[in-house]
Amino acid sequence: EEIAATAAPSPERHIEVWDRAATLAPLLAALEDRQRAVVLGFYRDRLDQNELAERLGSTPNGIKKAKARALARMRRAARARLDCRGRRRQVRRGARPVPCV
Repeated sequence: EEIAATAAPSPERHIEVWDRAATLAPLLAALEDRQRAVVLGFYRDRLDQNELAERLGSTPNGIKKAKARALARMRRAARARLDCRGRRRQVRRGARPVPCV
């Protein structure tokens, strides 16, 4: 009797997952509740815009806008975190600086 071998995730993969979680956690925590719900619903729960709209009592277009704003905010915060770690900080004219954490 032969037992099929299942490929367990490598230690490198575990480190990659933990590193990604450690990076995303503060970015998600900085979002407003609605934005966080949209991002988690879309990426973690794999819901589409219609499902999220129904769940959150919104319209699909409202979900689309909330997701775009949340991702833009997360990108700005991620860039600011990198800049705080020694890279030269480039802030667009009129952009609000994101504090280092």
